[in-house]
Amino acid sequence: MANRQQPQFQLGDFPFSVAIPIRYSDLDTLKHVNNVKIVDIYQEARVQFHREVFRELRRSEMGDDGYEKVLADMRVTYLRETHFPYPVVVGCGLTRLGNSAYTISAAMFQNGVLVGTSDAVLVYFKDSKSYPIPDESRSILANYMMKGA
Repeated sequence: MANRQQPQFQLGDFPFSVAIPIRYSDLDTLKHVNNVKIVDIYQEARVQFHREVFRELRRSEMGDDGYEKVLADMRVTYLRETHFPYPVVVGCGLTRLGNSAYTISAAMFQNGVLVGTSDAVLVYFKDSKSYPIPDESRSILANYMMKGA
C-alpha cells in the first residue's frame, strides 16, 4: 500500500459545520459505522450546507436559484473507524468554484478527531446539460471558499 499523506484539517478550517447523530442502524457487523453509511452522512452534510448557503435565495421571490445541482464526482477517504453512539461533526467548504461546477471539501470529526474526508464535485445543470453558475449564486458560494483554496 502506498504511503499517503493524511490531511491535517481542523474543524475551524471550514466555513460551515453540522453535527450528525450516529444511529445504531448505521453499524456493520464489526460494530463500526458502515462505509456506505459514511457516504450518506457526507450527503446529509452537503444537503445542510446547501440549505444554509442558499437560505436567502429561498426566502426571496426567486425561491432557490432555479437550477439543479447534480453530483458529478465524489471521493471519500476513510482515516479512522467511526463508532456508535458518538455523533460526528462534518465541516464543509468550497475548494474550487469553476464556470459551471464547484467542489465541496468536507472533513468528518468524531470526538474531535479527524476520521475521514470527502470531495464532491457538483455541476449546475439545466435542460440536460451543464450550465454556467448564475452570478448571484456564484457570489453566495464565494463566501464559503476555504482559505488557501
